[in-house]
Amino acid sequence: STESIFYLGCSLHDYSLFCKTSSKDTELAFRILKNCVDDYFDELPSMASVSYCVGMMYAEGRGCHKNFNRALHYFQQAHDAGYDCSKVLKKKKKNLFGGYNFI
Repeated sequence: STESIFYLGCSLHDYSLFCKTSSKDTELAFRILKNCVDDYFDELPSMASVSYCVGMMYAEGRGCHKNFNRALHYFQQAHDAGYDCSKVLKKKKKNLFGGYNFI
């Protein structure tokens, strides 16, 4: 089911953050979470926080190539859905986006 795939992606992501895993595990977590956000944003719980997570993965290059424009897209999506990501974004904005405040 879609929900079980979502929870698998979240578990793989958390595991990849806290344990030494292969890059394939991190890539799989990225693909699962990105697909869930892209395809099921309105259907599943906690999609705003997952959208933020996908943005961070793009920003840091975890499981994918760094892409600041894609990161911005997912951060904005999370923000629009009510997820407060301003604290972390203020820390990262200079490194990621040349100091521009976009939220």
